[in-house]
Amino acid sequence: MAIDEKPPDIFRSREQEATLGLLRTADAVKRSLAQVIEPHGITPQQYNVLRILRGAGADGLPTLTIGERMIEQTPGVTRLVDRLERKGLVTRAPCRRTADASFARSVLAAPTCSKSWTTL
Repeated sequence: MAIDEKPPDIFRSREQEATLGLLRTADAVKRSLAQVIEPHGITPQQYNVLRILRGAGADGLPTLTIGERMIEQTPGVTRLVDRLERKGLVTRAPCRRTADASFARSVLAAPTCSKSWTTL
């Protein structure tokens, strides 16, 4: 076998083969997405937040809810929203208190009307 040849994949099970296939596909999709969003100055995680907020509409969502809906879980949702706010892509406002005060410390994030990301 030549040095530049790829060794054959040997799998112990069909599940292992399927898992590797999914991981390779996910990586290819991530790289393709990164090429599309990099010119707009946002990261894949920031795009994920914008995608979630676009689905929520003008009412926005509390940061806790955004975190729950993330494709890749990240502990820094507040920092992601902070960066998007500095870029003018989201606006923030305190959540209205509910009867049980469950959103008393949450911040509501909503997308701005910026055309730079709505076409992504």
